[in-house]
Amino acid sequence: MAQCTGNECQQLQPPTGRLVTYHIIRVLANVIVSALLTCLIPAVIFHTIEGWSYAEALYYAFITVTTIGFGDYVAGTYIRPMLPFKKA
Repeated sequence: MAQCTGNECQQLQPPTGRLVTYHIIRVLANVIVSALLTCLIPAVIFHTIEGWSYAEALYYAFITVTTIGFGDYVAGTYIRPMLPFKKA
């Protein structure tokens, strides 16, 4: 068997506890940020366009993103004009 020397031995050893903790925190932070962005940004859009409360919009975004789809809220059923138009 070949003996390792110098940096080779350090590269072959399993990561230390600190490094594992750092990677776990990074993964969890990425998951949390991704989950928040996929629910919070659409919720703001639905809140603005549909006229729902922010809680309803957040609920709808979560149900839609997770593909549960209860059908109790449906986007596009109430369309209010985005710009004030005069009727001719």
